[in-house]
Order: sequence, then structure tokens, then C-alpha cells
Amino acid sequence: MIYLHLKAKNDPSGNPQRLFVVVDRAGNTVDVIDEGYRGHGAVREQHPGACAGPTLEIPKKEYHAIKREWREWGALEAAQLRDKAAE
Repeated sequence: MIYLHLKAKNDPSGNPQRLFVVVDRAGNTVDVIDEGYRGHGAVREQHPGACAGPTLEIPKKEYHAIKREWREWGALEAAQLRDKAAE
């Protein structure tokens, strides 16, 4: 697995708006993790074997859209992919 680091500008209070998107070898998104103040440790805790990919700057609008979409359907789809791989 590899993870991409997506960075939007900080919010008005100065808080970071950064995500890690973890993808498998087939290119499927398996996890989206909000970095918070943990840095790369945020993703390494949950996916210790994942390799760091590129860091990409994204607009705040995209940051919020990715978080929303992952909450709405991404986690369910990732669980289905894991179940399918386990068969």
C-alpha cells in the first residue's frame, strides 16, 4: 500500500487541514485519515507497512469534499473490498 498526503491551507483558527489517502496495489482507496497534529504517525499507526507517496496541495473545498465522501460511502466500500479480498 501507498499513501498520499493531501494538504489544504489551514482553517481560520490556524488548524491544519491535511489528509492521508491510503490506496492498495489495485488503486482502490482503503482508508482516508485526517492528519490532525500527528503527522505521518496518523497513517503509520493504522497502516504500518504503507509507503509514503507524494504530498499534494489541494483546495480547501476539495479537502472537505474528500472527508465528506469518505464518511458517506468510502468506509463502507473499503470494508466490502476487504471482505472480497478475504474470500
